Amino acid sequence: MIPPGGECEIKVTLRPKGGHTAIDKNVVVFSNDPEQPQFSLTMKGTLLVDIEAVPPSLQMMNLAPGEPGVASLSVERSKGSAATVKSVRVEDSKRFSIREIETRPGALATYEVRFAGGEVGTTTTKVIVETTGEHTPQLTIPVRANAAYNLIYPKRVVFTRSASGSLEENLRISTRRGDPPKIKKVEDLDGLLEIEVLAAVGPRVEIRLRVRTDAMAKLDDGAGHTLWVHTDDPDEPKLEVEYKLQKGVKRRAGRGADVVARPVE
Repeated sequence: MIPPGGECEIKVTLRPKGGHTAIDKNVVVFSNDPEQPQFSLTMKGTLLVDIEAVPPSLQMMNLAPGEPGVASLSVERSKGSAATVKSVRVEDSKRFSIREIETRPGALATYEVRFAGGEVGTTTTKVIVETTGEHTPQLTIPVRANAAYNLIYPKRVVFTRSASGSLEENLRISTRRGDPPKIKKVEDLDGLLEIEVLAAVGPRVEIRLRVRTDAMAKLDDGAGHTLWVHTDDPDEPKLEVEYKLQKGVKRRAGRGADVVARPVE
């Protein structure tokens, strides 16, 4: 409690994350003052660092399941610093490894980080660099490895009515690595669609889905239907995609293309 005319000191502790040295943070102070129940303070400045990592974090993305990944980082001195590296290690030594490689121009040291490979999902760890620096005795570099199946596709296709009343959408299937997938067969379990596999463009193939005129009434608003897409992909040879009619959404005529209106409340 601050008496009338009194003052107090507010201590703010900043725990920096990542490789950003600039500080620009807002601190909101709440009080029981009826005229000014809250006000903001701004913290600005620059962190003192002896050593920085370039890049400040490592990303190994879109790896195939079990595929190893590799990335490199350099440790650089700040201007005027004489700090040196005492040791370097990686926290998760079972799935990751680190070794020093040829130093990049202008760097103090350069390291190669390897990921042994893993299942679909994200694996994280940290590189810990111990230094002789006064301001940066320890440098932490986040590492992220992501393994994913090769195919990219939506789990759901939503039809919206055009101005003419027709229902048509394209199902896009592409690859993260290599050639476009080969579509062997497409099964519509409820038989409501006319299906056409279009020519591949780059790593992507599209499947045109059009609701049959005699099946319009069967595609009830909100009801989900299943589509099976058979591919030549070894990890995902059979894709399950739901299709449905979006409730309360209609397309109205526009210049050059249909425009999707907002759902009716």
